[in-house]
Amino acid sequence: AAILLLILPSFYRCPFYAVTGIPCPGCGVTRGAYHLLHLDFARAWKANPCVYLVAIYATGFFFCLLWGRTYLFRKKQIWVFFATVFILIYALRMALYFPDIPPMSFDSSALIPRIFAVFSG
Repeated sequence: AAILLLILPSFYRCPFYAVTGIPCPGCGVTRGAYHLLHLDFARAWKANPCVYLVAIYATGFFFCLLWGRTYLFRKKQIWVFFATVFILIYALRMALYFPDIPPMSFDSSALIPRIFAVFSG
């Protein structure tokens, strides 16, 4: 997984962003993980602050796997907590940065905006 995170940001594009032109809640997490692996904490935060939640979750899950306690990560409350924090951070980022400040920028060359451009004349 670490090797994929080192090479993936160079060619991968979020499918949701490519179709809608609007960043999804997870947009920037891959780039953030890339920067986190390179110990560039500021750029990881700028890419998507949720990358730290993902790192905490992945580390906790890894240690629970080692100790045979994966049932802790099957609890609904943990998933609800992480999903709620993801959505709140996404809403805050959209309110503060969208549509002009990367990575929360609008892509007018995405599929749906191009379709609307054709039909709107």
